[in-house]
Amino acid sequence: MRKIYTLILTLLTATVAFAQDDFKLTTLQFEQLPSMNTARMSHNIFPSGDGYVVIGGHTTGFSREQSAEIFENGAWRTLPTPHYVHDGGGTVVLDDGRVLIFGGHNGSYGTGGGDTGIDVYNPSSQTFSDGGKMQHGRAFVKGVLIDGKAYISGDYWAAWYGSTPQPVEVWKGVGTNDLADIPSYSFTYHYVCPKSDGSAFLMIDNAGGWYYYGDSYDPTLLDKVSVPDGTITPIHAGIFDSWYPIGLSDYARTTDYSLGDGRYLIGCYHHKMTERYAVIIFDADSEEGDVLCELPITINDQTVRWTSEILVNHQRKEAYVVTTMGDEENYTYYIATVDYENGVVTEVSTAGGFSLRGSSAALALMPDGRILSTGGSNSNNFDAHAAVYAFAPNSGVAGSISDVPADPSPSAIYNLLGQPQEAMTRGLNIVRRSDGTTRKVFVK
Repeated sequence: MRKIYTLILTLLTATVAFAQDDFKLTTLQFEQLPSMNTARMSHNIFPSGDGYVVIGGHTTGFSREQSAEIFENGAWRTLPTPHYVHDGGGTVVLDDGRVLIFGGHNGSYGTGGGDTGIDVYNPSSQTFSDGGKMQHGRAFVKGVLIDGKAYISGDYWAAWYGSTPQPVEVWKGVGTNDLADIPSYSFTYHYVCPKSDGSAFLMIDNAGGWYYYGDSYDPTLLDKVSVPDGTITPIHAGIFDSWYPIGLSDYARTTDYSLGDGRYLIGCYHHKMTERYAVIIFDADSEEGDVLCELPITINDQTVRWTSEILVNHQRKEAYVVTTMGDEENYTYYIATVDYENGVVTEVSTAGGFSLRGSSAALALMPDGRILSTGGSNSNNFDAHAAVYAFAPNSGVAGSISDVPADPSPSAIYNLLGQPQEAMTRGLNIVRRSDGTTRKVFVK
């Protein structure tokens, strides 16, 4: 017999060293949605109409996955097969709504090198066309759209082997062309931050030292790429002398962490005190940044390491930092809500008992403020999951909290959007009684 718990909201005053201000600690509200047709991780996700497309990645056993599928009307449906495999690829949404998907590993088990293929997804027909090939194979690659052109940068394999950095490429319709200058380093897991006028963009590398060899790597060095001449100039931003950027996941795009005015939110850790994590606000125009707020590191007597990127919610003027802690069949999700206008953490929502870690899932911010989490793995790269969740940080859902066990049979059940649904086997049920009152019931 399953256990049924009510959601209990509690208040916590942060007293640990380096924590800032008081914040609210709440039980994370979530729904378990239908699973994908294919288990996958290192995949990409992007919106398509009223739905979401996932593409590529690798499935259980670290076998590259070429398929794509779309979540629409509460169900997953397989899409036509893309032209190329994108395991650890990148995406850019074009001005006309089409989506460019490029690169990825060219061999199973993450070996062999980078792939060059480019697919173009058309949301109107829900099909993929051949976008040509890049000049260089790339994996864990990023892209950004400026003045209608997609600029592609980074490569895991050049960084892994310590080889010459790959040029930045620009896609103009079919295939790509190299820019003239060569980046200072083999950027990977990096941030791409355009200036507000689109005249240039800055590449900010993961400064954790992943896949860098030798003593010449300087984590405070950034590259400025001028548009359209393509010249590349190394620059220095003093904030990164103390705070090192945390690497971005495969799915992350510039729009996820952009405030829309040439400023960007970047998750960092202190390079001398690894138990300090902060959200940095970086101004690409001035080429400098500052600490927006530090993140609490002790929650429910557990040390939390905020090793995930940031999703910006422009409507609510909030940003969400998502991370998971634990192992095997017992991971705990933590979502910190940051008021980025006032520079404070207002809430941390948490829920445990998950069998997969969010750090290897692909996330997307939904229009209603929920965070869609697709796939992921447990403690290694060989056990992909197909599970899908919708997390609701700081949701403010109306309804009283009941301590009476749920009996959904005589009551209407609806989700966080107010839509009718079947009773959840795990997650949040909002039960409407016959007298019109509501209660939140959490099925664990």
